[in-house]
Amino acid sequence: MLAIAKRSGESDTRMPQIYACHFNDPTNLGDQVCSPVDYFEPLRSAQKMDWDSAPDKFAGSPLIVGGGGLLNAVLSEKLAALLHHRKAPVVIWGVGTNMHRETRPFYPDFLNRAALVGLRDFGNPFEYVPCP
Repeated sequence: MLAIAKRSGESDTRMPQIYACHFNDPTNLGDQVCSPVDYFEPLRSAQKMDWDSAPDKFAGSPLIVGGGGLLNAVLSEKLAALLHHRKAPVVIWGVGTNMHRETRPFYPDFLNRAALVGLRDFGNPFEYVPCP
């Protein structure tokens, strides 16, 4: 996704527009500082949007989703629909279940549709990526 596309016949390179969305609850500091685009220089030019603003018109552009507790009963369905309609790569970063000592977490099959998955739940079946 982060590969630089080079136009034929030109020496210029340009990065495709990347979008980043996460659940941004203004009362939760963790939600406000959990986007990976805030921590990695190559991603600083990504256009950030709130979880509810990830429209289908960006379906052809790379998307980074995370972090936060998006793998819950309500938001999981929205994440599944988002992955189903995307035509470009999706990276899921630092997302978790928000299940704390209650029960064994369930990781939906739709996560396999993402180009890269890093979950914040320790011991998950994907890469472990702590939520900043």
